[in-house]
Amino acid sequence: RLKTRCIARYLAQGKSETCVFNLGIGGENTDSLRRRFSSELAARLDADERLFVLLAYGANDAALVAGSHVVPLERFLDNLRYCTAETLRFKGTPLLLTITPVARAADGIVNRNGRLRSNGTISRYNDALRGAAAGMGAVVLDAHAEFMKHDLETLFVPDGVHPNTAGHEVLYELADRRFGS
Repeated sequence: RLKTRCIARYLAQGKSETCVFNLGIGGENTDSLRRRFSSELAARLDADERLFVLLAYGANDAALVAGSHVVPLERFLDNLRYCTAETLRFKGTPLLLTITPVARAADGIVNRNGRLRSNGTISRYNDALRGAAAGMGAVVLDAHAEFMKHDLETLFVPDGVHPNTAGHEVLYELADRRFGS
């Protein structure tokens, strides 16, 4: 959605060209992101352009499997500290998206992959993320707060975790309000 709208602005309105790369991998957490982050970032840099790096991680980290978080809270924050520091090293602006809530149908329910997500845990991870962001030199985009302004059941595909078209529109509008001009 971001890429499509940036291209449309470039073509229709003469706005500066913007390159958007989606480097997300389904099911990934910040441990695996950290392992590949520097090389992925370096491969896409253009020293003459502004660089924004939007990190939308945490739903997989905060999930419980067999009673333990996939990535414990402090390691989640350490991983994001590393990614934001690398972004700053490359003279970019790190943007941290808070973790979206889950729909009622997924809250506290073990899914087919054995993961349990709860809005209580997501809130704890988000509180810690918000608290640590300034020290990381990052800008927080509060996706959680934006989602909470809507009927959550209308923003997700049937799994109650992944945003549908309406949910992605909420995320796009959040990013566009902050950086769309």
